[in-house]
Amino acid sequence: MNIRQYNILHLIIGWLLPFVMICCLSGCSEDEPIEQRGGDVLKVVTYSSRFAEVSGVSKVRSVTVPEDFVAFTTLNPSAEETHPSMTLFLAQNEQQSAYNYVYEGEGLWAGNSKVREEDYYLYGFYPSAAANTSDVDPVSSDYANGAVLHLTDVQPLSLYDLCVTVGVKGVESKSEDVTVTVGNYTYTGKEKGKNFVYLLFDHLYGAYQFRMKVDTEYDKLRKIKLKSMKITTSAAKKCNLDVTLQYTDKPIAEVATDMDLSIGQSQILYTNDAEGKQLGTDLEDIGKMVYLIPSIKNDLTLVCDYDVYDRKGTLVRRGAHAENKLNKLPIIRRGEKKIVNITINPSYLLQLSDDELDNPSMIIE
Repeated sequence: MNIRQYNILHLIIGWLLPFVMICCLSGCSEDEPIEQRGGDVLKVVTYSSRFAEVSGVSKVRSVTVPEDFVAFTTLNPSAEETHPSMTLFLAQNEQQSAYNYVYEGEGLWAGNSKVREEDYYLYGFYPSAAANTSDVDPVSSDYANGAVLHLTDVQPLSLYDLCVTVGVKGVESKSEDVTVTVGNYTYTGKEKGKNFVYLLFDHLYGAYQFRMKVDTEYDKLRKIKLKSMKITTSAAKKCNLDVTLQYTDKPIAEVATDMDLSIGQSQILYTNDAEGKQLGTDLEDIGKMVYLIPSIKNDLTLVCDYDVYDRKGTLVRRGAHAENKLNKLPIIRRGEKKIVNITINPSYLLQLSDDELDNPSMIIE
């Protein structure tokens, strides 16, 4: 198996737009930690920026957001099972508290953060499982200047689409018309029942989606059934990220990476050990999308296991194994998705099957 071509589509996007419901109470002293202060439970309804392939998606409610944002469930229909939680930090003065929000389905998230009629700063990331631990610090000792989000033990090659907050907009009703823009993290609490806030999220990784087909002429002789596909890197197994967020139209100011270079890692993109997936002559998406820190894109290997059948369905080669270095992949940046097209076209047959050992006829002239 070898790689014939790479055709690229790309997408530069923002990500997740949660619609956050917050309700206020009063009666706590100024010295109490944020998590001990009174208030109503915060609930989240999410929206996401769409991939380039998604079209014809209508927006829910009268909400104006940056271009290409759609309902969260459009891009993450199985989030309730696969990536069920996000982490939000509620910061005030020099204090901050972390809250876990669990996805309940239909775009709704549930958590337990509370606010009063005061100014707050909201920072966060999704999904929570992408990092082993997380923390946030103010820029120049003041959250009004932005924040540095610390994420530890993050996988540089991942099946998680790791995203961080890039915008906050509060309203008094979940049905209120609102325009949400990037570069703001401030929320001012209101009286009970009037605390709602929209959040915008953006990508920290780039992404590759692999598509495969079999060459038309080769397909006349052999059928390929893909059993598994994984992608590996020797660059790093874990890394720590320090993400600086600021009050500008480019809110992600810096993503500093501290790599653990002791050992690499791999991600399984597709598996069907029982029967395998028969590849056709038309390109089709194979397996999961993989997300990665752009700096490791030249250290990737695609590993495939497959069975080979002749044109009559006879198994002629079981457990074939192929490894292809992906060192010629195009440049990928944070927030971009590249589609990599792969054509299977061996230059020779490794062996003939019994069905192909027919005695040729002799024509005497």
